[in-house]
Amino acid sequence: MSEKKQLLTGICASKGIFEGQVHIASDTNLVMPKEKGFILVCNQTSPAYIVLLMNSRGVITEKGGMVSHPAIVSRELGIPCIVGASNATQLLKQGQKILLDATNGVVYELL
Repeated sequence: MSEKKQLLTGICASKGIFEGQVHIASDTNLVMPKEKGFILVCNQTSPAYIVLLMNSRGVITEKGGMVSHPAIVSRELGIPCIVGASNATQLLKQGQKILLDATNGVVYELL
């Protein structure tokens, strides 16, 4: 297993663990990344994000709780999700390799 460094924490909204690359999206940038197996990182989701959510392997949002849009959709899709991870869009970088441990509500940078 790779070395890892804890970057942020949040609320576990859908349990699971996934290792992948960060894809940062916003309401003005809903572009689908070329790489598959990405982890969607954004402030909050809405129905406009559904294609990204359906193609992601994990979700991290800065806002939300257990009954928020990303939490409900992630549980329906069976993908790990952490919500309420303050400053995730500033702390994580596009393409960064991370470990999303949504079972424990922790995000690690893989070194």
